[in-house]
Amino acid sequence: MRRVNIIILLVLIARLGLAQANTINYELSGFMEFDNISYFDNFDSKINGRNQTIFQLKFEAPLHKQIFFLSSVELREDLNDEKRRRIILDECYFKLPFKHLNLQIGKQIISWGKTDGINPTNNFNPVDYSDLMDTDDETIGLLAFNAKLFLKDWSIQALVSPMFQSDVLPVSIDSRWNVDVFNLLANDNQIPNYIPVYLPENSPENDIRATQFGFNISNSIKGFDFEINYYNGYNHIPAANKLEILPINANMDTFQISLQQSYHKMQVVGFGFATSLGKLGLRGEGAYFMPEDILIDNPYFQYVVGVDKNISNIIGSNNLLVLLQWIHEITEDNISYSYYDFNHLFQKSLMARLEFELGFTSKIILQGIYNVDNEDCYIRSGLEMNVFDGINFTIYYDMFEGKSTSFFGLFNNNDRIQFKLKYSF
Repeated sequence: MRRVNIIILLVLIARLGLAQANTINYELSGFMEFDNISYFDNFDSKINGRNQTIFQLKFEAPLHKQIFFLSSVELREDLNDEKRRRIILDECYFKLPFKHLNLQIGKQIISWGKTDGINPTNNFNPVDYSDLMDTDDETIGLLAFNAKLFLKDWSIQALVSPMFQSDVLPVSIDSRWNVDVFNLLANDNQIPNYIPVYLPENSPENDIRATQFGFNISNSIKGFDFEINYYNGYNHIPAANKLEILPINANMDTFQISLQQSYHKMQVVGFGFATSLGKLGLRGEGAYFMPEDILIDNPYFQYVVGVDKNISNIIGSNNLLVLLQWIHEITEDNISYSYYDFNHLFQKSLMARLEFELGFTSKIILQGIYNVDNEDCYIRSGLEMNVFDGINFTIYYDMFEGKSTSFFGLFNNNDRIQFKLKYSF
């Protein structure tokens, strides 16, 4: 099916670019990226690195005065991990701009939220989490109808998607990011011997019965940007629907652990804002999650608030950007979740980012996130360089610290170094 989509896209590009070259102005852009990751600790049963090339091509052309075609295709080849290899249409849609209305129909990426990195209001598109620490540009496009109405300073957006697609999780046993839920459940319940049984996943039908929709209203009043949004659809991350732990012998020394994952419907009401107070930038967003089935999950509220400041000429003419964010989840009746529950990872967390400029072409970055209750953390340091016009080089060092019964502590052996070389055109 993917190859058919690519062929159709190439045929359309050829038709627009060659047969109608005299009448249509089209734009081609994209990038090529080389990405290498090496881990400091290697394991025979795991994929111990990445040797990846990505080529992305974006195409845009007017088909009519009021109709534009936009598409983005990506080819990803990883010599170390064949499961990361793909040819995919990131986006492919028609855009119809009018005086007070913009329409987009097709496969597209929707982005909501005002904060950095963690966005509780951004629930429309699934995400590829096959590498938990490398999710930039990994949002997955969905077939959708996207209408945005402009009334003076107000923007009113309505979205409908007739399909469901789950997040991509690191479930492969050879992944460095795979979490052995059965083993963690056995440890939590002090079970020395167990037999794992994965029940068939409970997924929605991938047809009109899985329709998801949402609304977003935004405005800017005297430098105060805000938005209010609503989402009705499925959680793209599954939750434990059925969990049974039963003894299978009279000695009670061996148990069967049965687990079923379920994608459940939910409604989310959210808000976000961004403004400035003197030389400080302020931002925040929050969302109230209302699962349809309280046996799977309970309603909860998650918010993120942040402040940023750009300090000029800190060393010579170089600037320093400081960003701090607090992430907090409030549950009904103070319900606590396990530290490996992907739907509730950041319950009380502090996030920070520093960017120190080196001239106009380079910057040193230091960022991380710290979970207060479990006292675990993830830290990234790195150097980002604009080598030549359109050519960027990046080096990152990722470090994980925490006890074994904490989320980041699960990956204490995943410290790594990453190199990227990217050419954009």
